[in-house]
Amino acid sequence: MATRYADALPHPLRFEPTPKRVPAEVADTTMADSENAVLVLRPEDDVRTERSKRSEQPMGDAV
Repeated sequence: MATRYADALPHPLRFEPTPKRVPAEVADTTMADSENAVLVLRPEDDVRTERSKRSEQPMGDAV
């Protein structure tokens, strides 16, 4: 059963375990590779988007 870490936090962040493998690469070098990743989810209202843009390399079904 998944642990709901957000229940103990005073803000609306949600932390959800994911069964997917999550690699992180920088300049063709693997910096992290986790099979125990945790997604951090927050309401869209809290995210500043004026400087964001869509990725040219979307993650597909990684999340």
